[in-house]
Amino acid sequence: MTNIEWAEMWRALESLLTLQNAVLAGLAILVLLYFWGRIRRLRRPPEVFAFESNRGGVYVTSAAVAELVQKISLSTEGVARLTSRLYRRNDRLHVHLRIHLHANYPMREVSRKLEHRLAAGLQNTYGIENLEEIRIVVAGVVGDPDVLEDDYRVLDASRTPESEQDAEPESRTGEQDVDESKPQEDPERERER
Repeated sequence: MTNIEWAEMWRALESLLTLQNAVLAGLAILVLLYFWGRIRRLRRPPEVFAFESNRGGVYVTSAAVAELVQKISLSTEGVARLTSRLYRRNDRLHVHLRIHLHANYPMREVSRKLEHRLAAGLQNTYGIENLEEIRIVVAGVVGDPDVLEDDYRVLDASRTPESEQDAEPESRTGEQDVDESKPQEDPERERER
């Protein structure tokens, strides 16, 4: 590049670096930082409203709530591990859990116990009564389930193991095999008997 080309590039760069453009860039950065901070605060509240006292509100940090949620959840029979997230919408607490169950524990029973224990624990320990939602997502199973051959069920209710042994074999067309060496009786005569 020649000196003339460098000089032209420098003039073009100087025109972009005016005071007005620098102010606009600074404002754009401030707006982005503001919205980033707002989004972070919405996602994980710094404190959760617990209850109203005589002289004002009592709050609990989200770290303390998350710690209690972890302890209660992991002490619930059937829960192997979990991750939790806390949200606050309209001053109501939302707890979202992603759990891994121990094998052979029924999901419905574990989730019912977990919901009850979390609601009671948050209210008894911190006085939190504004619990809106406890959302539980089962993300997996830890351990090997105990499955026995007897646990498999026949899907067709008309075909139980007992009826299959008593039933006569059927041909591929669905009709019964007929021994043609023996004379067949008329079905009408069988009804009369």
